[in-house]
Amino acid sequence: MCPPPGSATLAAVPTNVSEVAVSRPLTRRRIGYAGGALALAGGFLLAGGPAAAADLADPPGTCAGTGAFRDAGFTVVSTGADPADVIEIPRADQVAWTGEVTGPEPGQPRPIAGRIALELPAPLGQVTVDEWDGTGVNLAASGTEPYDLPGLVPAGVVFTLHAEHREGDQVFCTGTAQLRIAGGPFDSPLVWVGLAGTALTGGLLLLAGRNTPPSGGRRAGRAVTGGLLGLLFGWFVGLTLLLFGLVSLASPLILLAGLAGLVGGVAWAGWSGWGRPPVPAAPAPVTADGR
Repeated sequence: MCPPPGSATLAAVPTNVSEVAVSRPLTRRRIGYAGGALALAGGFLLAGGPAAAADLADPPGTCAGTGAFRDAGFTVVSTGADPADVIEIPRADQVAWTGEVTGPEPGQPRPIAGRIALELPAPLGQVTVDEWDGTGVNLAASGTEPYDLPGLVPAGVVFTLHAEHREGDQVFCTGTAQLRIAGGPFDSPLVWVGLAGTALTGGLLLLAGRNTPPSGGRRAGRAVTGGLLGLLFGWFVGLTLLLFGLVSLASPLILLAGLAGLVGGVAWAGWSGWGRPPVPAAPAPVTADGR
């Protein structure tokens, strides 16, 4: 659902060079969705002001911000958004942002640090898409940041971004935002990878259960093959569900689908009797009189 004008948000920490003197350059346009999502607001935004009922920043009101999507025609406001809501964004746009951090003394240099991370499926954890450290001076900043996400990035998939900003040695604020690109699954060629992989591994897994010997080492070999095929089949099923927007990128379902496929593949290939020729009945014993 696309946020109405003046309602949703995207923000949590400062990364603009006009706001802080950093010890290494910022990298806002990393390859893939995470870099593009970061660029939506020129890095995570800051905004001062009183705490609201809903806020992407924690503690509320310490780090928040605003961003106006020029072509889409809506404005995001961190102090009025719920981290559980999904913000739908266009694939390409230009964002004008403003921000302010509340609390530190203005004009006084202070050590700062932080990071922005994209949440991946379990057990992969998070991958850092930007980080900073150095000396902060100003409490407010603004700017304009264009972005254009490549067609390979799937639409309709929910991506979760986490941010943390430190003042000195203490965590000053954290923030979470959930984003998805407007559009459908077939906007990205990755969906064909998921569908083809599901069909191929599913077919091979089905064949792995044919004519399974009733016992012996060959059964063990088939069980191993079935487990590997089942693992791949489960992962492709999870990937397909992800690309169709049925689960989020951070969902554990992809891992669980792979594990379920592993167990099911071992059972299917090792003990299935599908396609096995029927065992012929034993001949009746011949008696002494020949009958």
